[in-house]
Amino acid sequence: MSSVDLSGQIVVVTGASRGIGAAVARAAAGLGGKVVIVGRTRGALEELDDEIRSLGREEAVLAPVDLTRREHVDALGGMLFQRFGRIDLLVHAAGEPGTLTPASHIDPGELQKVLAVEVVAAQHLIRSFEALLRAAPAGRALFLTCDIAERAPAFFGMAAAAKAGLEALVSAWAAELRRSTVGISLIDPGRVAGTRTEIRRYPGGSSTPLPSAAEIAERLLATLSRPPLPPGEVERLQPQNTP
Repeated sequence: MSSVDLSGQIVVVTGASRGIGAAVARAAAGLGGKVVIVGRTRGALEELDDEIRSLGREEAVLAPVDLTRREHVDALGGMLFQRFGRIDLLVHAAGEPGTLTPASHIDPGELQKVLAVEVVAAQHLIRSFEALLRAAPAGRALFLTCDIAERAPAFFGMAAAAKAGLEALVSAWAAELRRSTVGISLIDPGRVAGTRTEIRRYPGGSSTPLPSAAEIAERLLATLSRPPLPPGEVERLQPQNTP
């Protein structure tokens, strides 16, 4: 972790209202980054900003945005261009776990909501932020995924379909930018204690201790010290999940 220095870098973190996103924002600020925290709930973002400033770090830029609405993301991209002219690092931690249910019982409305958060929102970010990442000397974009995308266990069809769609979209984008200075990574954090996804997917808990969001944030940012894997490959921060 000590080899990663974000001093002077513009770091955008989505899903920053809670869980891994909030932990990444804290860690990035601790490494000197100018953090832009994105989430739906202004109150939660303000609390996170208070925490960051209490640690003696520069105040964050608050962006209460609904990522599923293209006009919101376009406006955010425009604001970042006017204020900074670039993005050095994007960490897309926003997600929607959905309900565990047989594929034949999936509610179409909920499926659309999950796909909107997991896939459509990612495309909105790609569309609005590509030029900003290209404007940085060596822009990086990290997208959080999960190994259920390839395993698709029983009752996880909704979440697996969403993550598979996310991985396909991001992998294609990475291939398109292969000759650019932008590095794009798919990161699987594994199961993380206390997150909304962990509680929703595994209400019975875990038989073994799980890492905290803060620990995962450190591991995630440590990946910046090495080149991203080839398009389509996923970097896993801990052993694969076993639902």
